[in-house]
Amino acid sequence: MIGHTLRAVSAVVDTVVVVVRPQLAAKVTEIDRRAIVALAGETRTRSEWSGLSALGEAHDLIGIHDAARPAVDPELVETIFAAAAVCGGAVPMIEPAGLIVDRSGLEPMTAIRRAQTPQVFHGPSLLEAYSRAIENRFEGHDTVEVVERFGRVTIAAVPGQESNMKVTYPADLEIVRRHLSSRARNAAR
Repeated sequence: MIGHTLRAVSAVVDTVVVVVRPQLAAKVTEIDRRAIVALAGETRTRSEWSGLSALGEAHDLIGIHDAARPAVDPELVETIFAAAAVCGGAVPMIEPAGLIVDRSGLEPMTAIRRAQTPQVFHGPSLLEAYSRAIENRFEGHDTVEVVERFGRVTIAAVPGQESNMKVTYPADLEIVRRHLSSRARNAAR
């Protein structure tokens, strides 16, 4: 999954940092020698901070993407970066599958969207938000949650893609595998 994700993202960005557990660091270097490897923290927020810290120099825009979304389309990555360049931040969103209801009144919740990655933000603002989150021992569930709580940027919701699914369950792997095979066949034509 990391290899597919790296190929898709590396095609459209200048620098890639991969945050992994120590036992995977050498494998990532084998896959892509240009990738900077950072070690994962105990939580998502700590892992993202590790990756941000490994960047070193200042970047105008920084995107954070889950390797568990290996079917990300490079065009989606470009779209998210373009939107973030205008607004300060951008997150791909898709409608939930099926009906979602409020537990208290069982009323349909129609304004709900699912966030995907990559999530892209103005670099200095993202670094400031994470620095403040770490100082406050805040643990977010998602990058956008940290930025909304500690950042000062407008965040655009950009249409995501169903194919940019997160591999969470074993059955998801087969769906992503079929999508990647189909994409490879179409590219070969």
